[in-house]
Amino acid sequence: VKATHGSSVGRLDDDQLFYLRSRGIGVAEARRVLTYAFVAEIVETLGDGPLHDHVAELVSARLHPDAVDRGADREDR
Repeated sequence: VKATHGSSVGRLDDDQLFYLRSRGIGVAEARRVLTYAFVAEIVETLGDGPLHDHVAELVSARLHPDAVDRGADREDR
């Protein structure tokens, strides 16, 4: 998945979805993986630093809410 313009609306690539599904990944998780791959390319354009880290955390929280440390036990906040 590659982002080459300002915004994109559309379906996930059926071939990529089939590839992940054929390896035993559930449809919801396959969709999250493909969506994350698309968004990660955009996030990487932010470079390193606090903005990148914040946006990456927001994306992870949105796509994988059960796996994200919400920061409750973190001392750096």
